[in-house]
Amino acid sequence: MPSPRSMLKCLFLAGILTCIASPQPGPSQESNESKRSAFDVVSIRKVDTTATRVGPYMWRGVPHKPCKYLADRVLCQLSLKELTLEAYQVKDIEFAGPEWMSESLFAFQATMPPHTPQEAARLMLQQALTERFGLKVHHEKRIIPVYALVPGPHGVKLQLADDPAHRKPQAITTPAGLMRPSSFFGGGRFYSIASTLDRLATELNLHGGMGLPVVNMTALTGEYKMDMRWSPSDDPHYTRRGQDPEFAIAVQQQLGLRLEKRKVPYDVLVVDHADRAPTEN
Repeated sequence: MPSPRSMLKCLFLAGILTCIASPQPGPSQESNESKRSAFDVVSIRKVDTTATRVGPYMWRGVPHKPCKYLADRVLCQLSLKELTLEAYQVKDIEFAGPEWMSESLFAFQATMPPHTPQEAARLMLQQALTERFGLKVHHEKRIIPVYALVPGPHGVKLQLADDPAHRKPQAITTPAGLMRPSSFFGGGRFYSIASTLDRLATELNLHGGMGLPVVNMTALTGEYKMDMRWSPSDDPHYTRRGQDPEFAIAVQQQLGLRLEKRKVPYDVLVVDHADRAPTEN
């Protein structure tokens, strides 16, 4: 008599009782299912950032490096906050966590099955942060005060960027010498060969010393040439953070935009717990 556990299907065929076993997931199959959301191998190493810090996301000679999703691996060099933003695909304004999560940089490397989609790899990154940093998060609705970047009363003064085949960075004098960057901020100048206004809002968040998040609400989606110059602030409160409040004034005066205070509802990712250091590799 076939046992119920084997789930045999029995049929009478030509007077003969024939039993066919239905395949059941064994222990190895179940374990493979549970591991689908995890990387094969993960390495997380704290990066030495004792060199001079020149901005909220940059150390001299030790830059942050956005995640690269290759065929069978993920490579990043980011703070724990940035890793969390990447894993959960939320913007800075949609994140609420302790300030120390931005203090240290981590070199993150992980391997995964070939041709894993980015969406699946980000779920694996969430799992890695949970396992290695004890990260626990939840979502909640919040009303957040922001600076809305909107068109000014007299219209915007924006020059469309050249098409990608004809974009030529110009030579710019920087603290590191003569360079031809596609984008540059510093010393009373912001230059970009092709910037969206979302990117401009990000630059204001990084370098404007605004005190509140800046959000692009212009509804303009193009790419624009920008080359603004102004007399930089010498206030050490800002300069040691790589910030300059005169930048925001230049944006409004030279680009015909306006920054106005608003309160906006957001779905926020809230950090309930995180460890400062990951468990050992």
